[in-house]
Amino acid sequence: MATAAAQNDPRHTLPLRDTRTQLFVANLPYRVRWQDLKDLFRRAGTVLRADVSLGPDNRSRGYGTVLLATAEDVWKSGLIVSEILTSRSRKRKSLFLLRARTVL
Repeated sequence: MATAAAQNDPRHTLPLRDTRTQLFVANLPYRVRWQDLKDLFRRAGTVLRADVSLGPDNRSRGYGTVLLATAEDVWKSGLIVSEILTSRSRKRKSLFLLRARTVL
């Protein structure tokens, strides 16, 4: 039987699991900035960070990353992107979520 002191000992507690997940978003329109990306993915959940890659001329390179708080937010973001794809015409660019990975 464990004592109260042993239960409160920090050496016996499990480390907290990091649930943050980063998405790589490609095929962005060149006019999209990090604020636009953050606003879009905010519909899915908590956005911790959004970045759009810029070239030396300070123009968008057409891709970026979004750091979401949980894996559930990533799942919701997939629904949002599929909603965008179905609402856009074939002449416009479509967003692609290429990779989701848990931040280590």
